[in-house]
Amino acid sequence: MKLENLMVGDWVNVYDIPKQIEGIRKFWNGDEVVYYDGDNGNFIENVTPIPLTSEILEKNGFEGVVYLWINVGDEKVLEYYPFEHRLSLYYTEEKSQELLFRCQCFSVHEFQHALKLCRIKKEIVLWQQ
Repeated sequence: MKLENLMVGDWVNVYDIPKQIEGIRKFWNGDEVVYYDGDNGNFIENVTPIPLTSEILEKNGFEGVVYLWINVGDEKVLEYYPFEHRLSLYYTEEKSQELLFRCQCFSVHEFQHALKLCRIKKEIVLWQQ
């Protein structure tokens, strides 16, 4: 995983434990560190992506069987096809659809970046509280 592919707010695994990034820093000696839980930090080598799964999407309001979808307001629908890792944003009217955005998302942090690009404000839930 590369530091330049991460942003504050991204969910990642640190030693297989989900953590939300609160800070990112590259030191003068080349060390790269992500911060979480206040002042706790860890080297980028210990950080791995969280795979984007149907279960995570369902916890975040997506519905469906073959593909998952959710209304995101203003006649817009997000669709995710798990077998292709394809995320699409459509503008829908009564009998037509217009594709606004499409990308592949393999991990939760990539999904978060896609939502930001689409100007969709959504907090990601990894587990039910």
